[in-house]
Amino acid sequence: MAEKRNVYIGDRLAAIIGPLPENGHPSLSGRLNAIGDRYAEIVGRELPALLASLSEDERNMIKIVMWSTETLTSPAGALLGGIAANLVDSQNFELQDYPGETVEALIQKAVAWTPAQELALIEWVERGHAGAS
Repeated sequence: MAEKRNVYIGDRLAAIIGPLPENGHPSLSGRLNAIGDRYAEIVGRELPALLASLSEDERNMIKIVMWSTETLTSPAGALLGGIAANLVDSQNFELQDYPGETVEALIQKAVAWTPAQELALIEWVERGHAGAS
């Protein structure tokens, strides 16, 4: 069942929502749900194939370097390229237990990901924070 919540709508989301018709169809809730559903569709299409293309070590490395990143409050544009950058920054510290060539291969994969793929992985990491992965 749907849950009623209060939501702050920032300028960027307001621009995406656009003006609502005066007759109330779609409602603000309907419009927000449509936007969320579209985002979920993109993530749902990208994530399974992307995860299947990654080894368990690669998935673990992504979790290691992204769990301390402020993804929940950062704008999407600021997150793009972040996985690769965090892998580079962490290869001599958090990832020192992984062979350098393994880390380097994942960095090369990460720089080639589309924005949709990278955001899907960030969603996956965030769900892990909530206890579901």
